[in-house]
Amino acid sequence: MGKYIIKRLMLSVVVLFGVTLVIFLLLHLTGDPIDFIAPPDASEETLQAYRVQYGLDKSLPVQFAIFVRDALHGNFGTSYHYNQPAMQLVLERMPATITLALVSLAVAVIWSIPAGSISAVKRNSAIDSFVRVFSMFGQSVPSFWMGVLFILIFGVKLKWFPTFGSGTPAHLVLPVLTLATHSAASITRLMRSGMLDVLGKEFITACRAKGLSERVVISKHAFKNSLSSVVTIVGLQLATLMGGSVVVENVFAYPGVGRLIVQSILTRDFMVVQAGVLLIAVGFIGINFIVDLLYAVINPRIRYE
Repeated sequence: MGKYIIKRLMLSVVVLFGVTLVIFLLLHLTGDPIDFIAPPDASEETLQAYRVQYGLDKSLPVQFAIFVRDALHGNFGTSYHYNQPAMQLVLERMPATITLALVSLAVAVIWSIPAGSISAVKRNSAIDSFVRVFSMFGQSVPSFWMGVLFILIFGVKLKWFPTFGSGTPAHLVLPVLTLATHSAASITRLMRSGMLDVLGKEFITACRAKGLSERVVISKHAFKNSLSSVVTIVGLQLATLMGGSVVVENVFAYPGVGRLIVQSILTRDFMVVQAGVLLIAVGFIGINFIVDLLYAVINPRIRYE
């Protein structure tokens, strides 16, 4: 187990370095941030002074080496647009994104695990058909289209919930429904297939042969043994919700990290984008690592050699 943890940590460092390198190169392909920083009528001397001030006069390899060196010391640079530490701006928005992701995941799990289980137990029934149609719809429809649809129905037509901003629980309803629909569809399908697989095992037949009630067979034996596969998708969905809420946060003008990253991309605020993407990558890798370790807790048959 110890060797496995060390190996995963080393691989995580490699992945983080790769993410940092890719986002650094992609951002610099978008153009010169000085175009947004300097006044429109700035002279060439003024533009060069700005480049020297922000270290943009150096070659890309040197700029990347400086960024990595400073990041290892906890310095992720200063925002060109806000003139504040980039990581501080990201951390200020992170609680809003975490809240949105956790609430969305909770809603998705509360719906999907019972729905998937009932769908498997009531296979080929009307309930099963409804659950499968919902799952297919939730995974097929893009999140931005779903968000716009919810805005038109519940915000514009019915006027039940606010359509943008934050500050009250009501502001969370529409973005949470948008994110939870896709996540619930994925978890429901996996839960259903996991339950169907377990219900076909020999030990389930043996439990029924012993005279155990169907309720005990389903709740105590089948349900528990089908959860190990669901843990993976739940952990991945949490990581995906944190990083993939960029579109939804912009649709609803929700002040999270995703919206900050998009705004920073539009203004070529490289430091903020790099800090935001790196922090999301750390969260994604960390959640996956915890999920892997939880396997051994949920299923004692799994061991890491």
